[in-house]
Amino acid sequence: MARKSLDKLMEEKKALEEKSKKLLEKIKAAKKYEGEKIALLATEAGLTELNITNEEWKNIFDEIKARFQQQKNKSE
Repeated sequence: MARKSLDKLMEEKKALEEKSKKLLEKIKAAKKYEGEKIALLATEAGLTELNITNEEWKNIFDEIKARFQQQKNKSE
């Protein structure tokens, strides 16, 4: 038989759709990671221009984080 059965074609279609879905998920993850790296590099460049070290930036971030957590705890 030269023609594949309809069931066989449907199985192949489903398998290809699943592969496509997985590839799209990988692409999304890669784009997200790339965006995060760009944001981090931009932040570091901006902090360098302001003469703020990474350690000072981390301290500032921790301070802001603590403030938000305090606000959250007050509202609960």
